[in-house]
Amino acid sequence: MLVLLALVVVTLSALANAETIAKARRFGGITIRYKIVLPNAYDPARAYPAILAFAGGHQNLDAVNNMLERGWLPEAEARRYIIVSPIAPPNHFRTGRRCDLS
Repeated sequence: MLVLLALVVVTLSALANAETIAKARRFGGITIRYKIVLPNAYDPARAYPAILAFAGGHQNLDAVNNMLERGWLPEAEARRYIIVSPIAPPNHFRTGRRCDLS
């Protein structure tokens, strides 16, 4: 009985996985890459709450992936949120330098 229950739990948790998509767009002459987490069974005709999440540190791809996997993915799956997390473009955000995004 316990084995059957464990199998059902594993199957249901596999079906509840959110989808993560990598995208890129140009904003103000700079290409910004970002990750989007869509809830399981995402329906584009339906409205979902959305969160813009920024990784700490250098905000590089590794930091964004770690932040999403460890913190936001479980919540996005449980609450059916859309999460958008930008990846800082290289050579544009250095300590002590100003970047004009206009």
